[in-house]
Amino acid sequence: KLLTSEKQVEAYYTVVAGDAPSSIAQKVGLPYADLKALNPTIEQKCMVGQKVLINRPKPYTSVRITRDEQYDI
Repeated sequence: KLLTSEKQVEAYYTVVAGDAPSSIAQKVGLPYADLKALNPTIEQKCMVGQKVLINRPKPYTSVRITRDEQYDI
């Protein structure tokens, strides 16, 4: 189960000119309701340069599976 577990990593997005709360949510791949829950005042205050909290689940580890196959012809 460890390989499918996730941990939360605190991450931020910096608001740029032209951003709105809905476009930020779309850019970072977060449902708008989740973005608003993490940043309750984002609808009243969304200014260029502001740091917006976004939490993304990150896997504890990544796994690469390699396989060698040999065929006799």
